[in-house]
Amino acid sequence: LTALVLVIAASFAAGYLARPPVVPGAGSLEVMRVGTFNIHGGTDEYFTASLDRIANTIFQSGANVVMLQEAEAGRITSFGVDQPLWLARRLGMDRRFFPTMEGLRGLAVLSNVPIAYDDGVLLDGISEQTGLQRVQILPEPDHVIEVYNTWLSYLTEPTGDLTLADQEQDRPRQLNHFFQIIADHHQNGVL
Repeated sequence: LTALVLVIAASFAAGYLARPPVVPGAGSLEVMRVGTFNIHGGTDEYFTASLDRIANTIFQSGANVVMLQEAEAGRITSFGVDQPLWLARRLGMDRRFFPTMEGLRGLAVLSNVPIAYDDGVLLDGISEQTGLQRVQILPEPDHVIEVYNTWLSYLTEPTGDLTLADQEQDRPRQLNHFFQIIADHHQNGVL
């Protein structure tokens, strides 16, 4: 019985210590900085893990909201690290992740402005799966700002049936889908 009580107490203590920190929020904002950053799976151009440098760059930018592309959340190629969560905890920000590929790679938004709502839509395309993420933030209790985050497919060496001309047509198709989704969200052109 004593061992059972000790195990339960240790479980509660471990759960308490492992909980994520409370995001303090930006407080009153006169100016809000928004940035975008393709983190390429958390590596630099030499395929060296660089999450520390990414966190420092975001911190030095002073951005309140950062839209990330090619963020990974537990893929083997990123050593199982949930990159948006790691960056959010390191920077004291909240985060929302929208998976576009394999459920483990996609788009993320980091914010020290309260996040009210988030969703996403996968975009049409013939190459790598991409998407459109929407996040609503509340800089003030009665003001909502919508932020849209996307990453369009890139051009690669033609392989098999996928020609360069096909790939070049993929981006306009994705952009049209992107603009249609925004138009559907904002009927009568009201933003």
